[in-house]
Amino acid sequence: MDTVDPKSLLVFAKVVECGGISAAGRLLSMPKATISRAISGLETSLGTRLLERSSRKMRLTESGETIFGHCQRIAEEIEEAKAAIGSMQSATRGHLRVASPLTFGRSLLSPILPRFLSQHPALRVEVELTNRRVDPIEENFDFVIRLGPLADTSLVAKQLGMIHFVPCASAQYLQSHGVPKQPLDLTRHSVIDIFDTEGKHHWTFTRAGQRIEVEVSPRFDANDPIVRRDAALSGIGVALLPWFLVEEEVRTGQLQVVLPQWRSTRTNGIYALYPNRRSLSLKSRAFLAFLEEEIPPKLAGEPSTLRRRSP
Repeated sequence: MDTVDPKSLLVFAKVVECGGISAAGRLLSMPKATISRAISGLETSLGTRLLERSSRKMRLTESGETIFGHCQRIAEEIEEAKAAIGSMQSATRGHLRVASPLTFGRSLLSPILPRFLSQHPALRVEVELTNRRVDPIEENFDFVIRLGPLADTSLVAKQLGMIHFVPCASAQYLQSHGVPKQPLDLTRHSVIDIFDTEGKHHWTFTRAGQRIEVEVSPRFDANDPIVRRDAALSGIGVALLPWFLVEEEVRTGQLQVVLPQWRSTRTNGIYALYPNRRSLSLKSRAFLAFLEEEIPPKLAGEPSTLRRRSP
């Protein structure tokens, strides 16, 4: 068996993690030909085939599975070594890349990021706000913020908090159309909701062990909660909205929580997703700790404290 180039082991691991040579090339900023030569050289050195490749698919051989496990541990050891070196330095430094949904980024992340930047002046932070599904491994992000429930994923998912939804409307609308007294009253009201691909809209409420599901017929659908909030503020109808997004409007009387004795079952978890590594880098640990400290208070004050003031 020839001497194995350690770099080729890391390249092989990245190809497997990314699901192909092209994706790994983009992540590593390496030509496909260079990566192919590294894999071929590794197979020659080990005297065994690691990958079964075709124009469309890539599959690990039995030997490839074994080598990949060792490669992962090598990569983890390198990350731990980097983290250890970073811990010896007086400042968190480097380049941190984060992807976040638009509304979360604008409403919850944007207000707190300046404080994180001031705490870590040697760290460069890049944030991409997008509602598309981002793969942190293939696209080289340290963290991806995603709203749940989550599909099965090989990524580590750290829950940062839970978003609660409340039905609310403007005083103008309620004065003109009346105040819903029971969940079923919503069937006679103008409703604002997020569009559903199946064309059905169900709002479910609970109270003292009682559960009621109402099928509503929205007058206005929008996939952005800020747009839905603005429609409610304009008097279009009753909207089911994230509490953190309407808390200030409820406090100032621009919106009023309806059905105050009932609780909506609609919730969304907020998760920070990152690649499955044994040890996070110093910059990543600092950012995750910051989110865990800052995000829960932003979601606190579940609306029951204000419902007594609602109509």
